[in-house]
Amino acid sequence: MVIALLVGLALASVHWLGLFLGGAIVGWTWPTTGRATVAGAGFGLGVLLTFGITLALADVLDMALTLGPITPLTIGMALFLGTLGGLSRGLARNAPESVAE
Repeated sequence: MVIALLVGLALASVHWLGLFLGGAIVGWTWPTTGRATVAGAGFGLGVLLTFGITLALADVLDMALTLGPITPLTIGMALFLGTLGGLSRGLARNAPESVAE
């Protein structure tokens, strides 16, 4: 899971499609579609927090938050694409929907 998270974070730092791919990679480490979707959303949130911390360390976070419609678009893309990537776990043939313990 940690390796999947790091690979996804590296992909997301290069291109916005990396958010989807990272969410998918993290999501595929979980046995059910529901858990994978939550993991993908968590990945998107983690990328968003990492981006925010990077901006804060560069001392430009306050300026970035005042960019108008780009700010909610950035937040929405991170959360939506990460969640959508995790949801791709449901595309697996015969994917288990519950784990019997």
